[in-house]
Parts: sequence; C-alpha cells; structure tokens
Amino acid sequence: LVCMKYLVSGKYNTKEKELTLQVDIYDGGGGIKEVNIYQNGKLIYIDDEVKSINETNKIRKTYKVDLMNGQNDFKVVVLNYQKVESKADYIKILYSGDMLATANLYILSVGVNQYKNPKYSLNYAQPDAKSFTDKVEEKAGKMFKSVKKIEIYDYEATKENIMNAFETVEKVAKPEDVFVFYYAGHGSLDDQDDDRYYLVPTDVTQLYGDTDQLKQKAISADDLKENLSKIKPQKQLILLDACHSGGAMKAFKTRAAGSEEKALVQLARASGVVLIAASQSQQFATEFEQLGHGVFTYSLLEALDGKADSGDGKVTVKEIARYMEERVPQISEEFNGEAQFPTGFSHGQDFPISLLANATDTSLTIEEESSESEDGEESEGDGDN
Repeated sequence: LVCMKYLVSGKYNTKEKELTLQVDIYDGGGGIKEVNIYQNGKLIYIDDEVKSINETNKIRKTYKVDLMNGQNDFKVVVLNYQKVESKADYIKILYSGDMLATANLYILSVGVNQYKNPKYSLNYAQPDAKSFTDKVEEKAGKMFKSVKKIEIYDYEATKENIMNAFETVEKVAKPEDVFVFYYAGHGSLDDQDDDRYYLVPTDVTQLYGDTDQLKQKAISADDLKENLSKIKPQKQLILLDACHSGGAMKAFKTRAAGSEEKALVQLARASGVVLIAASQSQQFATEFEQLGHGVFTYSLLEALDGKADSGDGKVTVKEIARYMEERVPQISEEFNGEAQFPTGFSHGQDFPISLLANATDTSLTIEEESSESEDGEESEGDGDN
C-alpha cells in the first residue's frame, strides 16, 4: 500500500502487484473540472467526479493501480474549467515482486468500405485493415504469449459494435499487454461544434453539417480518449487511416487542414499513446489500383516487413512513425504527383511490434525501451492540485 498526503517526487519499492495512490486535491482558484492520472506516460484515470471545492478546502481521493515489471512512473495533473493543466506531481514506484507473465497483444481493427450512403463508399479501407491485421499477427506473434484480434468490417462497423469491442478489450487486457487500434474509413471535423473530430462508422449518412447525427452515430476524439484510458495496456499504438476522402470530402479536408491535426495532437498528448494518422491523404483510384493499398497502409506494411528496422531485427512503433514520415510523401508524389504527409505524435512508450528473421535478441522484444521524447505541441497551465 502506498499512501501519500501529497503526491511528491520520490521513489518507493514494493513487492505488491496492486497499490492504492492517495491524493489530496485542492482548488487554487481556477476551479476543478477533472483529475488525470498517468502511469508511464499513459492516461489511466479520468476522474471527473471531483468538482470545484474553493481555495480553502481539500479533498482526499484514492485510486487503485496495477504495477508493471520494474519502475512505474506516476503523474497527477488537475484540469480547470478552461482545460488548463496544473503543474504535475510525480512519484516513482519500483515493483520488485514476482515477474509478470509474458504479454499478450490485442488488436482492434476496423475497416469501412461500404457506407449506408453509397456516395461515401471506399475501395481499399477494408482490405487495408485486413492486410495490416494479418501482417502484425505474422510479424509480432513470436513476441507475445498470444495475439488476440477483433476485426470489424463494413456494415458491421457501427458505433455500438466498435464501442463494445473496446469494452471487450478493457475487461481482459492487463497493464503489461500491448494494444493496437487500427481504423480505416472516413474521418470528419464538425465545424458547427468547435471542429470536433470524429471517426465515421458505416451508418453515418452525412459526413459534415449534421452535428446531431455525428454525436449519435460517430466516434468522437473524446470517445476514443476515454476508451483508451480505460484499456489497461500501457503500450498502445493508434493508427488512423481516416482520410480516404475523395470526391465531396476533398474540399472539406482542405478546408479543415490544421484543425484536424490539432485535434489529433491533443488526443495523443492527453491519452499517452503513440498515434500515427494519415491526416491529409486523399484517395485516387489509379494510385491505389497500382499499389493494391492506400498509400498510408502500403507504407505501413513496408515498415512492418523490415524497411523501418534500425538493424537489430525488431521494428518499434517509433521507427514506424519515422519511416512513414519519409515514405508516404515519396510514394504519393510518385503515383499522384502531389506529396501527402502523415502525422505522428509519440507521447507513449516505444516498443517493438514486428520481429524479423534477423532479430539479434528475441529475449528483449517486449522489455521497456527508454522513450523520453515527445512530438507535437506541449503546453503548461496554472491550475492547482
């Protein structure tokens, strides 16, 4: 048991797998909207039941946490009503108990070719999702105790089914496991609702201009953030190939450039994940017909096959991000005449996701890898906790 009147810099040793963090929270004048707790850079609690309690009072809260092998770094921040973060407080806890079981890999893969409104139907989203899932299972299988996958395609890809799949992973996945979420389909920014970003399931019939339908049937960035926080694995890779827009979406995506990127930066930073998104890509039949895939997934498959490897026979998620940053513009310019640029934000841990035949040391494939760098926008606030 770890009890802290204040969460302050320090380091604790324990052989207990489950601990309780005890935190005193106070309102420094800006109000209290929610408390966020991160473990090894990954968001694990969104406590929005703590409300403003005025400057003179404090409230004590406790949060149960599961420890991973080795060092566990915890961070607590408070958000005020303007969503400005307080100065963070930290604690380091070293788990020295029995080594945990080998990790499992959980893959949730969604690909939508067929939309209820046929003018939005795509050609390669579902095959891209399927090819990615098969490739990861092939390349990562030896690193994990098991690979467990949930695949949702075309007319099955409703908000209800996708949310249920997140809940399924939430119930069984452990902190030491790895979680990968891949989505290929339409994405949308609602310019009538502060450019809120949505993944668009099969039964959405209007991509923009219909706020009520998007709220009811689409998956917002806030929905995604909440689900990622509930899923326990602290190594998470999020891949959003959500811009196979073409046609009517071409003008919309151009008009939305910048706003969508900001939404994705905020999602990655707030969730503590590695996120790679094809934020500005467009779909052209000749391009994808020759490649057999969308540019984003074509480059991703190349990376997993080893082209992103630094030489040790293991491809990590941040190696993938760096490879795609260079490769996607090259391919898109070659086939389309205009470069496209993926967007990557690395706020979570680096970890291998593909094991090649020339791997030098398979025993190190799922160990912690040092990763202090963060890409994307950072801001500090004046709230209190």
